[in-house]
Amino acid sequence: MKDYIFQKFKKLIGVNIKSYSKDDFDTSFDTYIINDAYVVRSGKKIKDPLYFPKYEQEIIDLLKDKNISEKVLYFSNMNGFKISRVIHKSIKKNILTNVDIMRLAKQLKRLHSFEDKPKRDFAYFENINSLKKNIPAEQYIDQKYESVVISKTLMQFLEDKHVFSHNYLLKENICFRSNEIKFLRFDFSSSNSPLYDLAFVGNEYNFSDDVLIFFLKKYFGHTFKKRYVKMIKIYQEYQNILNYYHNLYLFIKIGDIKYLDLASSYKKKINNKL
Repeated sequence: MKDYIFQKFKKLIGVNIKSYSKDDFDTSFDTYIINDAYVVRSGKKIKDPLYFPKYEQEIIDLLKDKNISEKVLYFSNMNGFKISRVIHKSIKKNILTNVDIMRLAKQLKRLHSFEDKPKRDFAYFENINSLKKNIPAEQYIDQKYESVVISKTLMQFLEDKHVFSHNYLLKENICFRSNEIKFLRFDFSSSNSPLYDLAFVGNEYNFSDDVLIFFLKKYFGHTFKKRYVKMIKIYQEYQNILNYYHNLYLFIKIGDIKYLDLASSYKKKINNKL
């Protein structure tokens, strides 16, 4: 696989490979950093029910010249093979300062304000069902609880406005630079409630209620309402269920123990609600 990736890179970009390193963050792709200048990502190694290259192509086209993500040099909407530029002098953060939170809120507001947004809405019910078809029934969470959460989330989604949503704001997908923030991995982006991204960030960084309110106030400004906290937590309960099933699915298909650990962490959050 590595030889194939390197050969394709040289053919498409016309650059000799002087150095490379493997990025093992997402093992459902083979990803290499080449010459400290290019990120080369293979097509998806497994069939992921949540990933469709044709939708990622739409996102790449919409984000072109927006300066909010990496610069994509090549993308195949057949299998997801991608070549992009490295975002230099950027870091990923496990803990956010108040300044980081303010900057992140501002950049998310910018993303959500893009006039052109994806044609496809986030498929709340379908996403979970497509994953469960590949998971043993004994691994399902409490089905009554799951049904209630999905129903509440869909009702909230239908009430909210829909914007350009990232949908997958893991810490690894948020790049902090001295004067800007950029986002990676728009693989699962769609039209969605802006609260979904805000909920994802709060979930990923384990914001306390006080920090979450601070974050939401920086995002909404004078339009902030206390009820937004309750609405955010509805989306977070759904995300715990989706991320549990998704990581369990990846563990079953790939066998990497890190996905089982991630699934277990989301299962713990779910159990705390039961």
